[in-house]
Amino acid sequence: MSLTEIILILVVALVVFGPDDLPVIARTLGKIFFQARKYINEISKEFQETVEIPAQVINDSLKTTPDIVDNPESIAEQKDTELLVYETNEIKPNIGQVNKEHK
Repeated sequence: MSLTEIILILVVALVVFGPDDLPVIARTLGKIFFQARKYINEISKEFQETVEIPAQVINDSLKTTPDIVDNPESIAEQKDTELLVYETNEIKPNIGQVNKEHK
């Protein structure tokens, strides 16, 4: 808004509301704008915190596991080793016992 527009708005407000009510109206509008700005700042702060916390968790997890990013082959080899260990530790039923139970 330019200075001319602001002066025009003030003159119209002075004519419409009169010189007695204008200070009260201006004070009330000032309080309303102050409260609105306060609420907007609180909402903005909460939104920023909501966005920053998951981003921080993701960044921290990436910092603690650089091997996955730097050397994915080693992770694949580790998983293959774990799978082989699991396969060798499986419990295999004794076929002789199963046949004796069915007779």
